[in-house]
Amino acid sequence: MIHMNKFHGIEIILATIQKKPNLRLAAVLLPLLLLASCLTTNPGTPGSSIGCNAGHWFDLPRGSAANISFKAHSNYGFDLLIVTEEGLASYRFFLKNGSGQLTSYRRELCVTTATFRWNPPNGRQYYLILDNSRFPQDGNGPVGGTTTYDLTITK
Repeated sequence: MIHMNKFHGIEIILATIQKKPNLRLAAVLLPLLLLASCLTTNPGTPGSSIGCNAGHWFDLPRGSAANISFKAHSNYGFDLLIVTEEGLASYRFFLKNGSGQLTSYRRELCVTTATFRWNPPNGRQYYLILDNSRFPQDGNGPVGGTTTYDLTITK
């Protein structure tokens, strides 16, 4: 029986291999591998954690100033970057391919805590990136392991 939900593609695969004993391990591991691949490319949730060579990003209020408060729960700093949609695309390309260029509108490198007010220069959409990779150059290298953080963004 195949259930229809947002992971129906995975369920179809599982339904076809469940009857083969040597593929049951694959049926268990496939969803876990897909989940792990999403962890480095999906937006984060404040209070969550960032693994090594990964990053999280958050929408900032469009066309409005925002107060941003960040605290890492480690002795190692993260890089905080504010970018446009193009900058976010460049960052995601870097995470996937290991190279690239990025223009940021604000950059806080190697910080464990940061509090500042963001005033956008125009009405475009901007994003805050919490980075735990070797990007950008001169920024913090990846923290060895998974580190949790707190983040607050208010108008």
